[in-house]
Amino acid sequence: MASPTTAGAAAQRRVRLHCLAHAGAGVASYRRWPLAAGPAVEVAALPLPGRGARRREPRVTDRSGLLADLLGPLREAARAGPYALYGHSLGALVAYTLTRALADEGAPAPLFLAVGACLPPHATAALMSAAEAPDEHLLPLLADLGSLPKGAAARPGGLWRRSVLPVLRDDLRLAKALRQAAMDPATGGPVNVPLLVFAGSDDPLAVPHALHEWRQWTTGPITARTLAGDHFFAGDDALPALIGAACREHAAAAPSTPAPSTPAPRTSGAATPAPGTSGAATPGPGTPGPATPPPPTPAPATSAPGTSGSGTPGAATPGRATPAPGTPALPTSGPDAPGPATSGPGAPGAATPAPSTLAPGTPAPPTSGPGTPGPATSGPGAPGPATPAPATPGAATPAPGKPVPPTPGPGTPGPGTPGAATSGSGACGAGPGGVRAAGGAR
Repeated sequence: MASPTTAGAAAQRRVRLHCLAHAGAGVASYRRWPLAAGPAVEVAALPLPGRGARRREPRVTDRSGLLADLLGPLREAARAGPYALYGHSLGALVAYTLTRALADEGAPAPLFLAVGACLPPHATAALMSAAEAPDEHLLPLLADLGSLPKGAAARPGGLWRRSVLPVLRDDLRLAKALRQAAMDPATGGPVNVPLLVFAGSDDPLAVPHALHEWRQWTTGPITARTLAGDHFFAGDDALPALIGAACREHAAAAPSTPAPSTPAPRTSGAATPAPGTSGAATPGPGTPGPATPPPPTPAPATSAPGTSGSGTPGAATPGRATPAPGTPALPTSGPDAPGPATSGPGAPGAATPAPSTLAPGTPAPPTSGPGTPGPATSGPGAPGPATPAPATPGAATPAPGKPVPPTPGPGTPGPGTPGAATSGSGACGAGPGGVRAAGGAR
C-alpha cells in the first residue's frame, strides 16, 4: 500500500484526458469539461477530420484511416505521461480501437478506458446498419434517438440536411467498420486496462441494463454507472466530475512512471585492472584523454647472493669490475666470495693501479722491498698510486681523464652496493605514461 506521502505526490501528477465525440458532431460537448473535471486533469478533445476546425479535411470511414489520423499523435502523448480516454457513442468505439492499437504497438497503456452511451462491439441495433438507408428510413431512427433537430433545418434542403447528415452517414460507416474490426481476432479482442462504462437513464439506444455486456471486452476491472439523462448526457457536469475523480484516483494508485531514459553508450568491454595496478586512463571531467601505456618493462635480473637485487642499472660504482659479456657476475661477499683476484684460466687479471701523473720534481715511491707502501688508500694526504707494472691482460683501462678506481685489498672498503632506484625520471614505477585515471569510468 502506498504511503500517504507517495499517494499525495502521485495524486498531483497531471493526467491528460483524451475525449472523442459522438457521430455527426465536433467536440463542442466537451467545452465545459476542463472546469468540471477538477484539478490535475487536462482535457484534450480529439476532433475527427471533416468537422469543426477540420471540416475541410476528408472524413475517415474505416479503421486504417482512423489510425493513420489519430494514432501517431496519441502515441506521442502516451509516452509523455499518464493519460486516459473517454469516448461517447461513436467516440466510445474510437477510444476502444485506439486503446487496442496502442497495446499492439507496446505503447504505455492508459490509466483506464471510459465509454458512454454505446453498446459493446458485439451488440446489434437498427441504427448500426442504417448508414446506407434512404433518408426516409434513417431520419426516424435519428428522431427516436434525439439527434434530429426541430424546425426547418431538418427539412429537405435545410442546413442540417446539407451539412450534418452527410457527416453522420460517414460516421455510421466508421462505426460499422470499427465493430467489425473489434470482432476480428487480428485487430480486436479485449483490452488490458480498467474499463468505466456510463449510460443515460433514458437512453433508448445504449440501455443501462446492457452496460455489463462490456465485461468481455476487458481483462481488467469494470465499473458501470447510470447517470440521469438521455443519449446525450455528456454535456452535463456530472460525467466530467466522475471521470476527473477517476483520473486522480488511478494516478495516485499507479506506480510512478520514470522519465524516458537515454541508453548509456555501450562500453568496449575492457577488462577491469587488478587492484593496485594502473589501468588505461578513462577520460573524465578535467582528465586528459587515454594515456598511452608505457612499453613493457623487462623482468628484473636475478641477483647473486649478496647483491642488491635491483634490476635497474644505476650509476657506476667505483671499484666494481664489469664482467665481459656472457661472464657470470662474481659474488662480492660471503664465504664463497673470492679474495683478491688471482690469475688463472678465465679469471680476470689482477687489478693494477693505473699510472698517476706526479708533479714535477716529486720522487716516485719505491715499487718493491721493505717499506713499500701497500695498495693506495683514498683520502686526503694518501700517497699516489704506485707506478704500474706492465699491463696485465683483462685489466680494465680507464678512459683518459677519468679517475682510477681504487683496488680492493685488505682494509679497503669493498665495492658499494647500489641501492634500489627511487622514483624519478628513470625509476621503475609510475613514470611518464603510467598515469592513473583521475576520472572513474561511467
